[in-house]
Amino acid sequence: MVCDTVRPDEVGQWMGWVVSSTNFGVIMAPSLGGLVYARAGYFSVVWMCAGLLCVDILLRVFVVEKKVAESFIAPETSATPDLPAHPGAHQESGTSISSEQGAVVNETLNGSVARYQDAQDRGEASVLKPRRLPLLLRFMMNARFASAFYGFAMFVIVLSGFDGVLAIYVKQKYHWGPIRAGTIYLTLGLPCLAGPLVGYIGDRIGPRWLAAAGIGFTSLLLVLLGFTNQDGLDEPYILILVLTAIGFSLVLIATPMAADMSVVVEQQEKDEPDAGPGYAQAYALLNCANAVGCMIGPLVAGTLIERYGWRTMNIVLTILTASALPPAILFTGGSLFE
Repeated sequence: MVCDTVRPDEVGQWMGWVVSSTNFGVIMAPSLGGLVYARAGYFSVVWMCAGLLCVDILLRVFVVEKKVAESFIAPETSATPDLPAHPGAHQESGTSISSEQGAVVNETLNGSVARYQDAQDRGEASVLKPRRLPLLLRFMMNARFASAFYGFAMFVIVLSGFDGVLAIYVKQKYHWGPIRAGTIYLTLGLPCLAGPLVGYIGDRIGPRWLAAAGIGFTSLLLVLLGFTNQDGLDEPYILILVLTAIGFSLVLIATPMAADMSVVVEQQEKDEPDAGPGYAQAYALLNCANAVGCMIGPLVAGTLIERYGWRTMNIVLTILTASALPPAILFTGGSLFE
């Protein structure tokens, strides 16, 4: 719906709103849930979630899509043809009107024959044309789209990994209760609100170096984060500072990658107009990247921190994040060599 509504040069900015709101909800859920659980109990959390779902359904009911809105816009009325100045005008120019009508009829017939011939040619061409792969597979075989898919998946792995272990870690190390442990997610959630600004910048300078900078900074910060559990660092201030910086660097990854997928779909529709729209299928793949990350992130982070510790977990997350840097430089925003 975003890509169908806004101009192509504003896709990044508005996709920033979409990505930011999604990530903000995922990250802030533990904070809000912990607060409600500590104050009102388990069932209050359930009723809160049910209420939010009802509000979401109500808002979806009132959404008016662009195609539906266009049907309510009255078309412009054509100008009324000029009437003759007096009744005898047609009689005075009867011969000229007859010749003009004949020319119009001939042009109409010739146009109909041409359109019929074109339709036949297209039909024959469609019969002879070999069957193409489904759009989903063609998207994944596109290097630019696959790079964005992989980068977004790595972003979700890091984010969901911290979502699964961070509260337990600060509870064990700093002996925080449910409310304070939930507030640690503010360090990752609040920077997500910068997504629209990152998208706006990406629309102006391109997504390649924004995404590359985000991946590079995130990798370096994850290495630093691994050293925050050293002896003598009993205060959480350094942990909070590094996590906040990671939150901002992750936004540099997510927004350009999501917007780049939309650009690939737009280009595909221009190159192959007969293939049909592909935005829904592209967004389905974006959801798949999100689902893969949400499945792998907590599993990897939880296993590593339990068996090998906080530092090893961050080293592995660093390697996974850094693996997205070469394809981001080479293919994000188009091939580097084009």
